[in-house]
Amino acid sequence: MPLVDPISAYNASSNLEAILVQRFLESEGVPAFVTEDNSLVGYWVFGILPVFHKPQVWVSRCDAERAAQLLVEYERLQFERDAKRKLNEPKSIFVQCEDCGKTSSFAGSLQGTVQDCPHCGAYVDVGDFEWPGEDQDEVEEDGRQS
Repeated sequence: MPLVDPISAYNASSNLEAILVQRFLESEGVPAFVTEDNSLVGYWVFGILPVFHKPQVWVSRCDAERAAQLLVEYERLQFERDAKRKLNEPKSIFVQCEDCGKTSSFAGSLQGTVQDCPHCGAYVDVGDFEWPGEDQDEVEEDGRQS
């Protein structure tokens, strides 16, 4: 369904976020359209420049008020998720390198990633990555559930 008198309802930080917001609005009955930013203009060495990188979510003007209410709720829930994740995130993770045997400290935000050992340059696993739902049913090596 085409939008009638479309207006920009949300400036997303990434194309993925814009699509998630669009799907959220549509799940609540508000038709939405995403304009992705696939240009390289806003990219530089350290990521994207938000001044230039502008993926947006558009809605019909008649749905703007309802979309605004939903977007306030979306941002509130996003803030709560981020705060909860930061509370559960360890401050530091200590890892012993399998190659050189030395222990290194990494920021808790790097949990579940692979980094270079600062002593010898070998790859080290920083903490364990927990897949969503991993704690529900344990799966044995042969594929059967325990």
